[in-house]
Amino acid sequence: MSFKETLLEIILIPLSFISNVASSQIQIQKCDNKKLTIEQLVIDHFIKSGIKITSIESRIHSDGIGLFSDPQKLLGIKDGIVLATGNLDSIKGPNKRFGMSSHFNGIGRYQDEDFITRAENFDAMVLKINFIPTFDSICFEYCFGSEEYPEFVNSEFNDLFELYFKPKGSTVTGSTNIALLPNHQTVCINEINKNKNSDYFIDNTFENHFDKYKKNWAPFNQNLFDNYEYDGFTKLLTAGSKVIPGKEYELKIIICDLNDFNFDSGVFLKSKSFRSIPAKDIFKKSKYKKYAFQFDISKSTLMGDNLNAIPEIAQYIITNHIDSIYLIGHTDSTGNADSNLSLSKKRALSIKQLLINEGVDESIIRTSGRGSNAPIKNNSSNQGRMLNRRVEIMLFKK
Repeated sequence: MSFKETLLEIILIPLSFISNVASSQIQIQKCDNKKLTIEQLVIDHFIKSGIKITSIESRIHSDGIGLFSDPQKLLGIKDGIVLATGNLDSIKGPNKRFGMSSHFNGIGRYQDEDFITRAENFDAMVLKINFIPTFDSICFEYCFGSEEYPEFVNSEFNDLFELYFKPKGSTVTGSTNIALLPNHQTVCINEINKNKNSDYFIDNTFENHFDKYKKNWAPFNQNLFDNYEYDGFTKLLTAGSKVIPGKEYELKIIICDLNDFNFDSGVFLKSKSFRSIPAKDIFKKSKYKKYAFQFDISKSTLMGDNLNAIPEIAQYIITNHIDSIYLIGHTDSTGNADSNLSLSKKRALSIKQLLINEGVDESIIRTSGRGSNAPIKNNSSNQGRMLNRRVEIMLFKK
């Protein structure tokens, strides 16, 4: 019997006195590949702007991937995608279970040219996204959580989490892991915990908040405890890398149990956060984004009420000294790919000219078109197609 299995046999003092909240407020929807496919999950809920998806590959159990929503933003994320080494139902709190574990039958050991480890791995979930960036940098937000905290910090049982990134078809052996802290240390249980890089750590245990010197219980986040089972999380982090615009890359997200399949872990990807932007703007804050500039079919001129909003936005840009503006045009699925791409670019250029006419400096405006590659609604209805015929406006300020 392993050390973990021994711990799982321990009878703990009931924790029912900790919380009066019996039900979780977070919601999780699993990916069943019928109503919600992995491809839909990525395209509709992860991609923001400046990213053209070329293919999506996965090695994932349907019980280990899905959508989550957290109205309280307890992890810094309101909603997004969750990928875990155990059944997603087990993530919900309250955190009254010890060593929560589940196992995916039929998911054997994983190995490829990037993922090289001497440790035995179990329940490996792998999501690979091939894409082409518009600008010279990519980034997205995420956080990592685990039931391995705090018992298995600095042990052989640490679950593994990696964000592998490399140019598509690269002949260079191995990939770069972009799951890094600002100090360039790797995001993992041994590197982020209550004793090391603690500024990036969120403790979700009750017993570990007992101050043995003061002989009392220190304050802890009751809402987090009531909503999430995992015993620890990283704070919201940003992954990013420089890229060559127009070149194809692959992002590979891997999370797995090491040495046994006990004590699950998961990664939470912030909704609509995967984007390509100029490197100089990575640390700028987006001040404004709007999808409401809709167009008639096959037209690159604005519809009535949308046109009237241009002066107001131009005034906002000038008054707030916005220094970078990105206009990204889109179409619905009507027409062929080439004509849609051309039309989407014309739509972005038309908004640019309208802003210039209102006194906005032309030098701070950039435009691009995505064709029909990034719908925000299903193109099967008239309403959906209307909403997809749009120009996104993003404003950045230092």
